[in-house]
Amino acid sequence: DLLAVGYGAFDFKEQKEGLACCWSLKNPMWPERIFHCEHGVTALDFSMATPNLLAVGMYNGTIVVYDVQSSASTTVFHSRECSAKHTGPVWQLKWVEWDIGTTEGNKRERLISISADGRIAQWLIQEELGCTDLMKIKRARNKKKNLPDEKERKNEALISQWAAGMCFDFHPKDTYLYLAGTEEGLIHKCSRSCNKQFLKTYRGHKGPVYKVAWNPFATDTFLSCSADWSVILWHQNSQTPILTFSSTTTVVHDVMWSPKSAFIFAAASESRVEIWDLRISILDPVITRFANPEAKFTSVLFAKNTDCLLVGDSRGEVSVFELQNLAAASSTEVDALSDAIGPALFPVAK
Repeated sequence: DLLAVGYGAFDFKEQKEGLACCWSLKNPMWPERIFHCEHGVTALDFSMATPNLLAVGMYNGTIVVYDVQSSASTTVFHSRECSAKHTGPVWQLKWVEWDIGTTEGNKRERLISISADGRIAQWLIQEELGCTDLMKIKRARNKKKNLPDEKERKNEALISQWAAGMCFDFHPKDTYLYLAGTEEGLIHKCSRSCNKQFLKTYRGHKGPVYKVAWNPFATDTFLSCSADWSVILWHQNSQTPILTFSSTTTVVHDVMWSPKSAFIFAAASESRVEIWDLRISILDPVITRFANPEAKFTSVLFAKNTDCLLVGDSRGEVSVFELQNLAAASSTEVDALSDAIGPALFPVAK
């Protein structure tokens, strides 16, 4: 199994060339593949249908696709020829498999990206990269009691009508539905069949939303994390948070559900990485690992085929932690999760 790691600065003033490297856990000393990128790498993802294809998003809005089977570092596809390419950093991209017809098994993979330019784009890979917009994220209107004066109207006219997109996640069962997190702190539920308006908006964060993640087992619930130091558990039918986890006083960059349990998730803040098990506690993480003083954690990933947690940091290092005693998912877990969070979701009146 290969691990793809992107390297780049997220600060506009510190921009320089980036790298995308493919690592094997069997050889932690030197990557199997090194791809030199024109700008800092902000997102990457392997194709599921064609595992040798690696999509890479960059700070300047460029998207490229590499063939990791090839020893040459030339690109297979490049977005430079696309007139509708992104004009801001690509904060997340992902290969998504969805139904394209009525027959069972009639599915096709699409590359989806979200950018600071306010667009969620679907990329069509044929002879070259082309894209269409799934959604343009409209900026939320400020509710004002008084009409704005002329100066305020001019200032508002200079601000883009589109909100910067930070992250997205497609529903694990209904791939027409997806969530989009924004720099405004809002989470929008959207549909592929409606690109003009949101189905629902969740308001709970007071800073940019850096990650949204559907629970792969209890598929009505999802997590979000933010610059406001918090992780929030949501139910898709309620616009009020179920639970808010505030165990840190630093930015929470990433969150991910365990692929083996509806209860367990990992969260990476700048100062620590945490493992939460909602069966044991909704107040404190069961495991906490602190970052080195000179580094900040930036990303977290559960390995699919082993009980390992991978954590990236600001120094460009990836740490691998072995996890023990993680329970395998079962059909009763979803009901048990509902029992665990039921009082928070449906409080009893007294």
